[in-house]
Amino acid sequence: MNNYSLLLRDLDSILSPTLKTELLEYSRAQAPKEACGLITDAGFIPAVNKSRNPTESFLLHPKEALAQAEGAEVLAYFHSHPAGQMSASIPDKAGCERTKKPWVILTLPMQHWTVLEPCGYVAPLVNRPWLYGSLDCAGIVIDAYKQLGIDLPDYERPPFGAWLRPGWRGYLDIYEGMGFVKTDEPRPFDVLLMQYECENVNHSGILLSQGQFLHHLYDQLSRPDTWAGNWRQCTKLFLRHPEVGDRHLTQSLNLHEPQSFSTAN
Repeated sequence: MNNYSLLLRDLDSILSPTLKTELLEYSRAQAPKEACGLITDAGFIPAVNKSRNPTESFLLHPKEALAQAEGAEVLAYFHSHPAGQMSASIPDKAGCERTKKPWVILTLPMQHWTVLEPCGYVAPLVNRPWLYGSLDCAGIVIDAYKQLGIDLPDYERPPFGAWLRPGWRGYLDIYEGMGFVKTDEPRPFDVLLMQYECENVNHSGILLSQGQFLHHLYDQLSRPDTWAGNWRQCTKLFLRHPEVGDRHLTQSLNLHEPQSFSTAN
């Protein structure tokens, strides 16, 4: 089982009393939305929460936030849980892993502080919630390949909605950058590139068998689907990674393995 440790650090090493007060006041002012931003060596840099459900999640672009303080070093990512959720969510833990930085979470109204540390957590492949930048259609391919013993390079996501631009071919460029090549005869663990309700290729999944694939649609839980009908029709390209060999074809992905984590106070 993939173990995840939820650690509480010495907050004084990240937050001064003055900064904690600033974060508390900012979070209260943003409620019922989740407040978010970057904790840097130059202080706190607020960020716009660009989530479509800002009372339940947050989405920020670090480069946009850092543009306000050129040269600042990111020490940690910050966000609030205004509805009183004490535990870190699956998106919190996955986001912490992707950024490779501590995540500071302030739970309101009880003013409870938690700090997550990156420690190798991988979200379960099925029923993971959506989080653009880590728990998305490319993220599930990257995490599935980890089970095959293949480490794919992660990448900086384009601005949300970039795939709507005429002629955008970012997904093909992204996967080619990971080492994938086109193939005409799909087999298990090939990547499917799809044109889903859009003029461009804007979605990807991983083929589990000739009749099933795994994917993660926007703002939905990840799931396996039957690769037939509309899904087969909207599939435009098949991509294969050169490290996937015949020995992998006898393997199956563990889709439902529960993740655990311990708490230290």
